[in-house]
Amino acid sequence: LYLSRPESGVLAAVLVETGEVRDITRRHLEKWLATPMAPVSEAGERLQIETPSGKTLVSLGRDRHGPAASVIPVRNLSGHWQIRAWDGLTIHHSHDSAILSGSALASLILAALGFFLYQHQNRALKLAAERVSFVNRVSHELGTPLTNLSLNLSLATDSLTTRPAEARKRLDLVSEEIERLSRLVANVLTFSRRERDVLELKPVRCLPDEVVSRTLDSFRPALERRGILIESDLSASGALLLDPDALSQITGNLLSNVEKYAASGKWLRITTRLENDTFTMEVRDKGTGIPREARERIFAPFERVRHSTNEGASGTGLGLAIGRDLARRMGGDLELLNGENGSSFRVTLPATSMLSIVSTTDAA
Repeated sequence: LYLSRPESGVLAAVLVETGEVRDITRRHLEKWLATPMAPVSEAGERLQIETPSGKTLVSLGRDRHGPAASVIPVRNLSGHWQIRAWDGLTIHHSHDSAILSGSALASLILAALGFFLYQHQNRALKLAAERVSFVNRVSHELGTPLTNLSLNLSLATDSLTTRPAEARKRLDLVSEEIERLSRLVANVLTFSRRERDVLELKPVRCLPDEVVSRTLDSFRPALERRGILIESDLSASGALLLDPDALSQITGNLLSNVEKYAASGKWLRITTRLENDTFTMEVRDKGTGIPREARERIFAPFERVRHSTNEGASGTGLGLAIGRDLARRMGGDLELLNGENGSSFRVTLPATSMLSIVSTTDAA
């Protein structure tokens, strides 16, 4: 509201509506700026004039979002004005199906690779732990017979002149411990050659029953001391072409398991037969048996059903793995048979018959 006295006796009052003035000013500016600012609108740009209070007085061009490309401050008696300008750049969002598919496929491949590396690392860590445990068990297995060797040799020496029978008994025990060390070393060497892929078998003409019988005889004293009744039926007569050392190692590992893990059953039966060009050997016991969930796991290296035994020997966890590997390298297999009492292992080997092997005495 404005008041004035233009002349004496006259009072003039002017009422100004600010909103209407702002609208009139805005329309005037839009009309006035339409021509000089036409290129701005045609280029898709935007121009906006803001009042000192921050309100938009006039705007030209398309709506824009985001910060202005340029801001020009204008100061006059009415306050601080601003002119904001946006360029004509337009952001378009588009999706290429080929790129999306490729990205998704790459993501899946990376995820699968990550999972594979994670699994591989876990297997590597597990294998490393198993190898450390294996070294510890081998050290224990080596230490026990070496201690027994030292003790029995000392006792045999002391009783050699005064008690020869006792000395012979001690020397027999020394012989058993040497056999035990030989089997352990043979298993470790076989496993090492297998890991380096340099394991080679040497098949020759041999009598499999003689190989099995000789191996059984080497175990007989230790088995009998544990009260294990031994039954044998070796009926695979005839000469075959196979690796006798490998067959002896397989047999020894199976008998060793009976000695260490199934002595509580007090019974062992080993049989051989030759049928349909196949050599078959079975080793049965009446021990605690093997759980169903471990029937295949026990054939993996370093795997054992139990981590301790009543007999005080932990084992290396290689016997069955080596036995199956040797059997398969000779074209056969080593498997665990189904049964309720104890354990039953069967070795099958292809039989390549050879000429009969006879001693010089029989030939005469």
